[in-house]
Amino acid sequence: MVNLGQVSKMKDSQKYHGITECNLPSCISISSDLSTIQTIKLAFEYIETNSLEYDFHELFFSVCKEKNLNVLNGAVQTPSYVSAFMVRETVQHLADHSIETKWFDPCCGSGIFPEEIIRYAIQGVDIKSVSMLPRIHAVDMSAFGVFCTIINIHKIIEPLGITISEYMGSGRLSVEVKDTLSFFEEETLFSEELYDVVIGNPPYIRSLRIDKQTKERLKATFPETYSGTADLYYYFISGGINALNHDGILCYISPANFFRLKSAAGLRSYLHQHAALLKLIDLDETKVFDDAEVHSAIYCMRKGREDLNNVFAYSHLRHTSDLMKLSNHSVNYQDMSITGIKPDYWSFSEQKHNAQFANKKHLVSLKEAGIQIYSGVRPSLKKAFVWKHEDLSSLSDDEIKKWFRPCVTAQELKPWSPENKNLHLLFISDEENSLPDNILALLKPFKKELIARSSTEARSQWYTLRRCAYYSVFERNRIIFPDICSKSKFCLATDNRISIDGTFAMDSDNLAVLGLLNSTHIWNHLTCICSSIGNAKNKGRLRIKKTYVENLQIPKKILGINDYTKELGDLVQDILDNGEDPSTVSKVNNIIDRMYEEYEN
Repeated sequence: MVNLGQVSKMKDSQKYHGITECNLPSCISISSDLSTIQTIKLAFEYIETNSLEYDFHELFFSVCKEKNLNVLNGAVQTPSYVSAFMVRETVQHLADHSIETKWFDPCCGSGIFPEEIIRYAIQGVDIKSVSMLPRIHAVDMSAFGVFCTIINIHKIIEPLGITISEYMGSGRLSVEVKDTLSFFEEETLFSEELYDVVIGNPPYIRSLRIDKQTKERLKATFPETYSGTADLYYYFISGGINALNHDGILCYISPANFFRLKSAAGLRSYLHQHAALLKLIDLDETKVFDDAEVHSAIYCMRKGREDLNNVFAYSHLRHTSDLMKLSNHSVNYQDMSITGIKPDYWSFSEQKHNAQFANKKHLVSLKEAGIQIYSGVRPSLKKAFVWKHEDLSSLSDDEIKKWFRPCVTAQELKPWSPENKNLHLLFISDEENSLPDNILALLKPFKKELIARSSTEARSQWYTLRRCAYYSVFERNRIIFPDICSKSKFCLATDNRISIDGTFAMDSDNLAVLGLLNSTHIWNHLTCICSSIGNAKNKGRLRIKKTYVENLQIPKKILGINDYTKELGDLVQDILDNGEDPSTVSKVNNIIDRMYEEYEN
C-alpha cells in the first residue's frame, strides 16, 4: 500500500464521530486494514441488518475531514452534479456505448462515480435483470470507502428489485480494497482486462507528502511521468490512459496545474504520445469542492493519436455561479486549436498568441540574443539577512556600510521602475571567520535555524551568506522582474541594489526591450505558457520563471537602432521620467503590435 501519511491505528472498540449513529461495525474505520473479502462481507451483513437512511457519502468525507485525510490522503468529495456531468460527457465521446461498456473508477472514495454511472444507465430504461446494469470496476485504498461504496450502490439498485450480492455475483460489478497505483503501469499493459472508460477524481497529494519509498516505486513504475516534485494525481492520469482499450476515454476532474508546471513535463510528453485531448473545462478558482481551494479542470482524453482532430472543445467557467451550467447542461464550448497542447505547456489562450512565430527568421529569443537572466540572491533565511534601515539603529553608518549592501525584493517591483523601501542585505561572505558582537547580536535570535541550514549546505560558518558568483551584475543598469505577479512588472534598475530571491535580473538596460516586455502582447503570451496561481486573467498571478522569459521570441529589430526602437525608447524614457500614462502605454503597445504584425504576413 502507498504510505501517504501516518494515520494512527484505532482500537477496534473505538469509533469515530458519526459512525456510532449508524451502528457501523467497529472494525470499519478510516484506518482499518481489511481485505476486499472482509470488507464486502461486512457490507453485506450491515445491509441485511440495518437501516440505510444515513448519507454514506457525507459519513465517509466527514470522517476524512476529521482525521485530516483531505490533506494526508488527498480525499476530496466530488459533488454529485459534477460526477453526473462527467458521466454524460464521457458517454458522448464513446464510439460504441452500451451496457457492455467497461467503466473503471481507480479512486472511488464513497462511490459517487459508480453511483452516477448506474443512475445514467437506468434513466428511462426498464431494468428487468442484473444483466442490464453497467459493468463497473471500483477501487480504493480505504476499506471504509469501499464499504460505503457498496452500500451506496445497493441503495441505487434496491428499488429495481436487484440485490448488491446479485450484482457483484454476476461479475458486472467489482469492488476492491487496493492501491490502484500498485497495478497501474506506464509501459506494460495490465495483466487484467483493459477498460473502455477511466473516470474519477484522483487524490491530490503534493510531492512533499509522498514518502521516499513510494517515490522510488513510482519512479520505477512511471519512468516517463516521474518527477521528484510531481503531485500524486499525475500518475493516475498516465496510468489511467494505459489502462484503457484503444480509443478508450479518460475523464477526470483534477487540479489544472499539470498544464504548465515543470514537474508535469514528463506527463505532458506522455500524453502527447499516447492520447488526444477531446474536451476541457477550465473551472478556474470556482468553489467546486467544499474542503479544497484549488484551480481545477474537467477533461476528457481519448487513448491513441490516430485521426487526431485539429481542435478540441473548450470552456472556461470563471465564477462559482457558472457551476450551475454543469448541472443544467448549458456549458458552451468553443473550438480550440490542438496546437496549443504541447509537451512544453498546454495553452488555452483566446488570443492568437502563436502569431509571433509565423516567420521565425525575423525573430530571436532573448537567450539567443545574448541577454542573460540571473536569479536573485538566495539568503536561505531571509528574515536573518534582509533588514529594514530603521531596524539597524544600533549600528553606526560606517558599520552599516561595512556589513550591509542595499537590496531589492519582489514586493518593491512595479512596472517600469522599482520602489525603494531602503532594505539592506547583511552581507557576510564565506571568507568571514569572525564577526563583531553587535552583528552577532542581530543574528542571535536566528542562530538555531541558521545552524540547521548550514548543516545541509556547504558553508564555513553558520552565519555566512549563500555563495553567489554574479554579484557584479547587480552593479550595472539592468531589467529586473518578480517570479510571481498579477501583471507585467518588468522594471529598470539603475542603482546597485542586490536582487533577492523571488526576483530575476536581466543583464540588459535596453529601453526598447523593457517596453516590449511590459507590452500587452508579451503579457498575453506569458499567460499562455506560464503556470499560474489562480487565473491570471481573473485576479490570479503568474509564475514567471527564467526559462519562459529567456525563450521569448522577440523581433530582431528591437535589438538594433531603427525607427521602431528610437520611438519606443523615447516613449519608455518618458514613462520612466514622468510615470505611466495610459496614452503613452497605448503607443508602446501599438508599436509592439506593428512589429509582430510585420512578420505575420
